[in-house]
Amino acid sequence: MTIISHTCEYKEEVERLAIESWGGVHIVIHRDVYDLRELPCLVAISDEQELLGYCYYRLCNNECEIVALESVQIVTVKKAAIH
Repeated sequence: MTIISHTCEYKEEVERLAIESWGGVHIVIHRDVYDLRELPCLVAISDEQELLGYCYYRLCNNECEIVALESVQIVTVKKAAIH
């Protein structure tokens, strides 16, 4: 798994999923309205280059607040056999 910045390669897919999950690209937090398309986003990508999830966030006053977080695929972690 790799975490990358929101890139053009995954931008449309992430925005489509956000619209399906959240009902649109606008999120209301603390009486403020945020457009997800204007916020930074981190994307989790599988080794097979499939989208695993995303995290939109905002930075304000040296703090980071998560605005939208979604896992779109279940990741299975295999345990190593103990001998």
